[in-house]
Amino acid sequence: MKKEEQEILLNRIQELERENSLLKEELEENKVQTYEYKKNIASIVLQRTQELEEMNIDLQSAKHELEQYKNHLEEVIRERTIDLKFSEQRFISVSDSLTGGSIFEIKLTKDDVPEVRYLSKSFFDILGLEFQYVNDGYTAFVSYIHPEDTLLFQEKFMHSKLSKELFDVEVRLLLPEKALKSVHIRANAIEVTDTYTIWVGLVFDTTEKNKYQHEIQEREAILNAIIQNIPYDFWAIDSNNVCFLQNSASKKLWGNMLGKPMSQAKIPENTKSFFLKKIVEISQKKLVNEETLLTDRYGNTKDFQTLLAPIILHERIRGVLCFNIDISERKHEEKARIQNEQKFRNIFDNSTDAVIIQSHYGDIIEMNEEFIKLIGITDKLDTICLCHLLEKNDESEFFNKMNAIKNSSNIFIFETNFITPNKKTIPVEIKSKEIDYLDSKAILSLIRNITYRKKFERQLVNTIIETEEKERARLAADLHDDIGPILSSMKMLIGLLRDATDISKTKAISDQIYELVTESLRSLRDTSNSLSPHILKNYGIIAATRNIIQSFQHVIPISIQTNCEKLRFESTIEIIYYRVLRELLTNTIKHAQATKIDIDLQYSESTLTFTYKDNGIGFNVAEKTQKNASGMGLYNIMSRISSLEANYIIESKPGKGFLFILKTNIPHIKL
Repeated sequence: MKKEEQEILLNRIQELERENSLLKEELEENKVQTYEYKKNIASIVLQRTQELEEMNIDLQSAKHELEQYKNHLEEVIRERTIDLKFSEQRFISVSDSLTGGSIFEIKLTKDDVPEVRYLSKSFFDILGLEFQYVNDGYTAFVSYIHPEDTLLFQEKFMHSKLSKELFDVEVRLLLPEKALKSVHIRANAIEVTDTYTIWVGLVFDTTEKNKYQHEIQEREAILNAIIQNIPYDFWAIDSNNVCFLQNSASKKLWGNMLGKPMSQAKIPENTKSFFLKKIVEISQKKLVNEETLLTDRYGNTKDFQTLLAPIILHERIRGVLCFNIDISERKHEEKARIQNEQKFRNIFDNSTDAVIIQSHYGDIIEMNEEFIKLIGITDKLDTICLCHLLEKNDESEFFNKMNAIKNSSNIFIFETNFITPNKKTIPVEIKSKEIDYLDSKAILSLIRNITYRKKFERQLVNTIIETEEKERARLAADLHDDIGPILSSMKMLIGLLRDATDISKTKAISDQIYELVTESLRSLRDTSNSLSPHILKNYGIIAATRNIIQSFQHVIPISIQTNCEKLRFESTIEIIYYRVLRELLTNTIKHAQATKIDIDLQYSESTLTFTYKDNGIGFNVAEKTQKNASGMGLYNIMSRISSLEANYIIESKPGKGFLFILKTNIPHIKL
């Protein structure tokens, strides 16, 4: 730049000098003319002299102006030189501070021998090479390029060199004892001659950029894999409603929509209309999150949770994302849960026992009508704590047991007395279990009024005591009436035997004593059998049943059918079945006025079934089993059965006889 301005100034000075020379020539001509004029016309000479003087003055003035102009040009040149130096310094400063890039100017001979004319300070840091590697020449530099990129670099370099087009290439460098590096080179051939080419350009370190770009590509691949593998429908459209993203689950439902406007998608019209309507709502900056019925391309209609949201870029809506979750199974489960809740509520409200749901602290959350009736409250909304109903002595034990079933499936049973708000005492049995209730843990309790059972137990105890006393009295009477006289007679005969002297008389007394001993043994055996039949113990239920039938056969005809002749059962089962049979036989003979009895005892499929039937006068079963009924025959039978956990049926009507069926599960038997 400085050289060019100097040349301009020199040209200007030369022009001025030529003008000055011309002026001088003209002046000489004027002098000649003046001299000639002088010879001819004095006045003219004088006039011309004056004119020349004036012209001289003008020339002096012009010369002065030229001097001033020259001085001005020199000042401009000095200023421009300073500006150029400053610009050069600023360019170098900018070049050296260029982040991630470097400027270079290199002169290459026709043999590609480099002459470095300018390099930014960061040039070698960016390339990762020392000066010597660059100065070694083009071939040496190319040797550090990754083999996969070498051909590309050479082709683009030769093309730019011949066509003078921009040289733009990105390559990887294999540096000595350093990591792989990526660089981007952009250069122009600003001067090309037969002997050399001057290249000016930029070089950028793209290692980190490529690394980040690779990471972005990996993340995009991961994101795309996630989108494609989401088991729910996912698609997106641009601002023109054209689908540009769709996962595999979506394609199964709606077919391939990629590259198509939503209005042209081959999906059922009701589904398409729904989507188009919601897309309009999204354009009004509304979010969509609702449950709806959608029909897929196969005509299947399912429940979906549909979510649509705008794609916003630079505060403008650029498209719509759609996410559809198939909730048909959840809807089915919700329907089933509602049905189960209705069933539970139906059972809860219509249970014949009191049912409550309470917290672990005893606060009653819900109660049914039977509980309200049991404790006598007037309003279901009354706040009640179970601790207010328990007897004070039972509170601590009750809550300790209730805490013991926390986080378990155990059931605890507790008997206590309720003290109702009207001060009435009610014996109850509480069965409690922890349940899930409204997303938390609670206690479900079944409360049964056991007043009748307590009364029955008292009656049963009294009956047992009474029966035991009767048995003792009967035993005493049997001993007194049967064995007592025999022993007295034996005592008397033994006295006679001791005093007898006649052999024949002694023999006669001995025979009488033998008969009395035999009779006393028979009487003892009968008494023993009535208390605990040895036949049952030694030979089983069938032998004992036949024996007891034989003892009653003279009173009423009794038939028996069985397949258990060779089977033995647990002693407890045999004893209870035997006692129940005796009780039924006694009731029939005492009260039924029957003319026959049929007994059937069968063992099949691990179940022992005992059937007893008579043709007596019958009775009203409900009346006999109600709370205030008198008589303990049926109570004795039911109390014996309760210990077996067996099932029984009692059927009878006045004039229709009596039927009793008892079934017990017995998985293992004795042969």
